[in-house]
Amino acid sequence: MLSRVCHRAFHQLVNSVSATTSARVCIARAGLQSQCVQGLVRTAVQSSMLAPTSTHTVSGAALVQPMQSRHFSLAINNLTDLPGAKKEGARVGRGRSSGIGKTCGRGIKGRGARAGRFGKPRHEGGQSALWRRSPKRGFRNNINRKPLHPVALPDLVSWIAAGRIDASKTITMKDIYDSGLSGRFENGIKLLSGGNARIVDRLPFPIHIEVSHCSAPVKEAIEQAGGSVKFVYYSRLGLRNLLKPGSLNFEVKPSVPKPKQIIRYELQTVGPEGRAQVFETLRSRIQRKIWKKK
Repeated sequence: MLSRVCHRAFHQLVNSVSATTSARVCIARAGLQSQCVQGLVRTAVQSSMLAPTSTHTVSGAALVQPMQSRHFSLAINNLTDLPGAKKEGARVGRGRSSGIGKTCGRGIKGRGARAGRFGKPRHEGGQSALWRRSPKRGFRNNINRKPLHPVALPDLVSWIAAGRIDASKTITMKDIYDSGLSGRFENGIKLLSGGNARIVDRLPFPIHIEVSHCSAPVKEAIEQAGGSVKFVYYSRLGLRNLLKPGSLNFEVKPSVPKPKQIIRYELQTVGPEGRAQVFETLRSRIQRKIWKKK
């Protein structure tokens, strides 16, 4: 059909002195982007067969110009995706003639026809799942785990040197929080060396601090410089009351650590002679707990 229209337009261009309206209509129907029509029009123009004589005449330059500008400039109004870049979703439930009308491709009843039919990712249809069948090794305590917020000792020293923290008194976790050295923490602070052994080995001044826990090298370095480290325990409510006094509308009771953690806080209050008694108390608590389980 396209070649027939092209030949018809070409013959009209050749036989007429000027490009009439009928020739323009035929070329428009064939499409100016068609290579066949472009070649015919170029041939007609080069042979001077298109001689404009009337008001209805179309010049050869006007016909050739849109054909030569096959690659037009890029602008916001002509930005489009490539063909096939967007795929429309299937419109289900729009009549039986579409093929996915009545049951929408889900079949008749059953689990596959319901919402949430795929279930949990690890579900295997009711049989024992792979993660249940496979043996477990090791120990994990992620549910009851309460990680402490790390604070580096070199950063604490630089904060004190800058005057952000007053080292003339005992430094508490509230002082660390108010100074901006540590952000929000829920369970407490653990003082670490931060990988800078030079500052840890030679502290410029003594530090008296109260934290939840600290590493052994940091504690030894602080004590050698004439300072002290005291371990304090706070529950989440107690820690919130410490950091933001008055935020709770009730009185918070003193926090008591768990039996496994209490040895950390009791050993620092007793001397070397009282450590045996602390260990004996802890051993009796564990034995009592085992006896209750039996």
